[in-house]
Amino acid sequence: QSTWGIQKSIMAEQEDAKREESIPAMADRIIDDPNEPKSALFKTREEEIKIEEEENRSCFYEQRVEQAKTRRVEGNELFKQNEYDQAINRYIRALYHVDFDELQFQFELMDNHREEIEQVRLPIYLNLAICHLKLEQYDEAAENCTKALKIDKINVKALFRRAQAQAKRGFIDEARSDLVQLLKLDPGNQAARAELRVVRELDKRSTAAEKQIWSNAFAKIAQEADAEAEKESPNGEQVQRHDSSPSQGLIEKITTYIVHAIAVMEKYLNPMNWLR
Repeated sequence: QSTWGIQKSIMAEQEDAKREESIPAMADRIIDDPNEPKSALFKTREEEIKIEEEENRSCFYEQRVEQAKTRRVEGNELFKQNEYDQAINRYIRALYHVDFDELQFQFELMDNHREEIEQVRLPIYLNLAICHLKLEQYDEAAENCTKALKIDKINVKALFRRAQAQAKRGFIDEARSDLVQLLKLDPGNQAARAELRVVRELDKRSTAAEKQIWSNAFAKIAQEADAEAEKESPNGEQVQRHDSSPSQGLIEKITTYIVHAIAVMEKYLNPMNWLR
């Protein structure tokens, strides 16, 4: 046997050993609560049961892949008709057919089967992302883009759609990061360049608004400090304080204004309020 053949055998044995070591850890994550969904695809056990009853999921790998592709095509047709909620339902059903728990995925499927499953899932995640964007469900859109990028870390569609979702969520730095990475991969992508201009404009507005809010807040604090000083010196004379620290009342007022400023920032610095 050649040296390379021996090395391959050793590598294969090491890989098998790693998988066997991971079995107890994965088994610990199995959900025993009957009221909780078995799959992360579903938010409730009721939703999961409904899909299980309506979808006749095959025991055979090849049939499960074909069923997933069929549901994806159905979802695509619904998307074209602007039926985004229904399209999402079909895409979830598509994922249901190629949904395997971690033990199954790692130990029962061959390497080529795992690769095929990921390639079936990838366009479904991308389609779910665009549907959620259309419905202004930006958390879900970003989540599905992230799942797509775990499969294909340089997927341009996933980077672009996640950037859109992040910008709408107010995560400007994250949106800019995705767009910069996208443009490194595809410098001629005009849609990404346009979106990056939007993100930069949002960043400018955010910075300017933040400065104004804090300027107003501290001006108000200064006014309150002057008013308190006048109360302490009713004859208009400067009073020498034995304690150089601000009074408890002033500290409470400063705290109140800072809390108020933060609340205003959260309301007005959210780009969603500007782009509607």
